[in-house]
Amino acid sequence: LFRSTPASIIIHPNGKHIYCAGYVYDTDTSSYTSFHLWMFQVNNDGSLTPMDTSVINLSNKVSGMAIDPSGIHLYINTGSLYVYTIKPDGSLNSSPDAYTPDTGISLQNIYIDSNNHVYVLGKNPPPVLITYIYWIQSGVHICCNN
Repeated sequence: LFRSTPASIIIHPNGKHIYCAGYVYDTDTSSYTSFHLWMFQVNNDGSLTPMDTSVINLSNKVSGMAIDPSGIHLYINTGSLYVYTIKPDGSLNSSPDAYTPDTGISLQNIYIDSNNHVYVLGKNPPPVLITYIYWIQSGVHICCNN
């Protein structure tokens, strides 16, 4: 039995588009079979319509998403950070910028301030618990504090 499960949802700052990340889970094998991003247009009555390019396949389970206040970039954390440019119609570019952290570092939450500065929390696995804060600008790793 396969179940499609949403894991994270975010609405565009203009209120006209919703992005929902999730996965397909096989209950027979207890494993994830695929990971997706679904895109919807928000109608005037609040109902949703799938967009023409409504599904993007992802490399792994999504653990966080954020949209910058300008509504230009969608950041998706799958262990690597993917940066999609949001087109005026709400669809996404097909080739996102990607940032993969150093080996052993797990990306966590994504934060975006009002100046569109993107910060991503990263941690080493135990027993060496070092917390990193990455500053990402348009998908480019700018600096790291630990």
